[in-house]
Amino acid sequence: MQMIKGKTETVQKELEEYYTSIKGIVLFRTGRSESITYPKYNMLHTAQSINICFTGESMHQMTLFHNKQTGEACAFILGGEIDIPRIMNAAGEAVLTIYGEYGFRACRAVLMSFGKHLEDALGEFAMKSEQQQSTDDLAVNIRIDELEALQNVDWIEDILLKGTDTEE
Repeated sequence: MQMIKGKTETVQKELEEYYTSIKGIVLFRTGRSESITYPKYNMLHTAQSINICFTGESMHQMTLFHNKQTGEACAFILGGEIDIPRIMNAAGEAVLTIYGEYGFRACRAVLMSFGKHLEDALGEFAMKSEQQQSTDDLAVNIRIDELEALQNVDWIEDILLKGTDTEE
């Protein structure tokens, strides 16, 4: 994982350079961007973007969190297979880095929003599986949706608590 921290313009430039380096081999790309103001959390104004690219050999995920009040940003780049816990742990670290001063609940709100957008983006890659199991008397279809975890508040709080020593 590559973590980039600094002023928004600098971080965005590094992400653009990374994307340019793989652009010629990208077969599929999906992305989501959002800007949110949280009045409840001292008017926290955040922007986040997720870009996932598939090159035929591997996945590349670029995520940016931007604190519009301070002009600071934190981004991370992950390569290889999609690993939801790895992505969410990296996002938790980034969120705590630039929004930690707003408190645990604000960080949780930002990470929950990120999870929703990640779920949408990854949904385009159809990360669901179905299994059929049967016995002589009973046939059962089991549907496994890995993306449902992205909306699990307890799991998101656990991610944030790993990154900080203080609880509410």
